[in-house]
Amino acid sequence: MNPFTRTQLSDLTRAMDARDRQLRDEIRDALVQSGDQKYIDLAGEIHFKRLLANPAAVRCIDCQGRIEKTHAHEAMPRL
Repeated sequence: MNPFTRTQLSDLTRAMDARDRQLRDEIRDALVQSGDQKYIDLAGEIHFKRLLANPAAVRCIDCQGRIEKTHAHEAMPRL
């Protein structure tokens, strides 16, 4: 394997590890915040199906949609 490819694979592995750690931390934080097993957002409960899809969800689907529309930015491709 050439050095360039080895470097790219190493960078990709580090990025994937960082993403996995961030997701793990988000899930842990969501569980800590929900000590009473209730997931509450400003608009109400976060539905179970949403939590199945994204266990670290901190907003109901409606609030998340509003946040994404409000804070939308131009896509900037990057590796």
